[in-house]
Amino acid sequence: MIRLRPYNKTDAKTIVTWCQDERALRLWSADALCEFGYPLRPEHLNEYYDRQAGNPDLWQMTAIDEGGRPVGHFTMRYMGPEANSAHLGFIILDSALRGKGNGREMVRQALRYSFDILRVDQVGLYVFLDNPAACRCYESAGFVRDPNGDKDFYIDGAPWRCAKMTAVRP
Repeated sequence: MIRLRPYNKTDAKTIVTWCQDERALRLWSADALCEFGYPLRPEHLNEYYDRQAGNPDLWQMTAIDEGGRPVGHFTMRYMGPEANSAHLGFIILDSALRGKGNGREMVRQALRYSFDILRVDQVGLYVFLDNPAACRCYESAGFVRDPNGDKDFYIDGAPWRCAKMTAVRP
């Protein structure tokens, strides 16, 4: 069983090990963390989050297993009362746990939190189309691809195609 809790700076030591190579780091962070270079170190992740500490509508969350060990991570941003939506980002799972339903469970927990605690009507995210496993994970958790939401992120001058996916309150 996976539970969610607020991110703790000590989680960074584990989270950064889940990016096995520079491409994985780019898929995870949409290049936002690449300013630090590869490999990403715990202090880099914490420095990045420290810069955003003044934003009351942005949270970093950690998924933990029964023993309290970090197994996943994501950020959640409240988009404001006008939109009444949330956005998930920086979604990553321990690479040893992928393909077993753990990512789906973590994302479902994020949706429950969004709908039941934040009381938003919709949750969105972007996923690189070069990451089909993540696309399948989000679909299995209840997200649907927005056919008009695709966009390109430019990484090292090359376009990386992203799909926008949304889940609506049941």
